[in-house]
Amino acid sequence: AAAEKAAADKAAAEKAAAEKAGRLAEAKSKLQAAEAENVFFLLGSSVIRKEQAEKLVALSKILSEYPDLKVLFVGYADRSTGNPKLNLDLSKRRSEVVKARLVELGVDSSRVEIDHKGCTVQPYKTPEENRVAICTLK
Repeated sequence: AAAEKAAADKAAAEKAAAEKAGRLAEAKSKLQAAEAENVFFLLGSSVIRKEQAEKLVALSKILSEYPDLKVLFVGYADRSTGNPKLNLDLSKRRSEVVKARLVELGVDSSRVEIDHKGCTVQPYKTPEENRVAICTLK
C-alpha cells in the first residue's frame, strides 16, 4: 500500500510539473508576442518611457492569467559610459522601478524578483541594447 501511494504521489507530482511547464511555455510565447522580454532605458536613466511601460501592462496581464508563475527582472547598464559603481547602482534602480510598476499594476510583489549586474555583463551587442531590464518567467 505504501509503495502504491508513493507511486501515485510521484505520478501526481510529475503531472503537476508537466502542467506547469506547459503553462510556462504558453506564458513565454505570449511574452514574446507582446515583445515584453526587455524594458529599455535611455542613457543614464531609470525612468520607464511610455512605449516601454506598455510592455509592463502586457506582462501584468500575462501574469494575471498564470497566477502560479513568477518573473525575474535583471537590470543592466552599458559599459561604454559611466563607471562600474555608477552603472551597478543604475542597473539596480532599473530593476527596482520595473518591479514597482508591476506592483502598481496589481502584480503581488512576492511574484517579482529582481537582480542587477551593472556593466559587468553585456547581454547584447550595442550600448543602447544594454540599457535594459530583462524579463524571465519562472
